[in-house]
Amino acid sequence: MVFTPAYGSARGMLIAWKKTLFDLILIEHGIYSLSVNLIDRSSGLTRWFFYIYDTLSNQGKNDFWIELMDLGNLVDGVLGGDFNEILYSKDSKGRRKSNTHIKKFHEWVSEFNLTDIPIKNLQYT
Repeated sequence: MVFTPAYGSARGMLIAWKKTLFDLILIEHGIYSLSVNLIDRSSGLTRWFFYIYDTLSNQGKNDFWIELMDLGNLVDGVLGGDFNEILYSKDSKGRRKSNTHIKKFHEWVSEFNLTDIPIKNLQYT
């Protein structure tokens, strides 16, 4: 298990796995991400697992996009987290999202051939 502590009610990240199934190869702590490279004990295959967290603030947003691009090149499995971004303006609840951010996030998802798993009945987005 690896984690980064929360700052107030934000930024806490946790990735956990069964030690009987996987061995840890590498941990990467980014500004906006926590990543682990694990090896499957039975098959010998390695996989990266990523957790992303970005604040609602526009401060540092450019650094967030740079880190996302770097992580996108590593994705060979599962990437999840709280991106605080949306793919479509119709998904926004309450706070208005920047069309520039929506476009960048959509381009990132498309460029790395990722699939957005829809979450139903969200209170906040």
